[in-house]
Amino acid sequence: MKYVEIGLTIKKIREDKGISQKFVASNIMTQSNYSRFENGIIDVSSQALLKILDRLDITPDEIMIILNKDTTFEVRKDIINSFFNLTYNNKEELNLIIEKINNYDSEDLFLQQIKKICESLLILLSTSDFKKANIGLIEVWYDLSKRNRLYKADIYLINSILFLFPLETVRTIKSFVERNIDYYKGEKDLEKIKLNISINFSLLLIKNQLFEESLRIIDNAIILCKQLGEYLRLGICY
Repeated sequence: MKYVEIGLTIKKIREDKGISQKFVASNIMTQSNYSRFENGIIDVSSQALLKILDRLDITPDEIMIILNKDTTFEVRKDIINSFFNLTYNNKEELNLIIEKINNYDSEDLFLQQIKKICESLLILLSTSDFKKANIGLIEVWYDLSKRNRLYKADIYLINSILFLFPLETVRTIKSFVERNIDYYKGEKDLEKIKLNISINFSLLLIKNQLFEESLRIIDNAIILCKQLGEYLRLGICY
């Protein structure tokens, strides 16, 4: 997308909000350069653009929607949202997501990871064979485990498949994911993911008759529930 379009769109947003150029540009760039950016004369770095959007209380996703130019962006977003909102026992939805990914872009690594997960879930639904289903999931986990850190989308992705692994693998993945969630301290959505992981892990420990460890996990989850005001989950913990 050309910076001319972005600059002009940001100018309109700023004017709609009644915010001055001086306020938006402060500590990011000179007001003169900011004015030139808004008028499509110069480009700005991605770091500066993110700061400008933050100053205007606009997310990167919102600016893409407002511009309404990049239709492939919307298709990709629709695929990802469909995956994170799907019912895992719905074969039609799983097949539809795979079809959309096949029609979108074979080079998009994140979508290919989603595709592998969908294929694994279909195998599980058809055969009830966790060993066969885990082949694709293990590939996804292996790719993610090689990274120095996980990003938010990666954390959501792992959370969606975590408890399809054996206990000891879940233990390793849980530790890795929680370290990365701690990097985003203060992000309430990710703290809720951490809470869900703890509760589900405690159930897995109970299933394996590891009651003392499970109680320790639940005690910590109770503290987190109270901090987050998650009273339904607090009831589950009790």
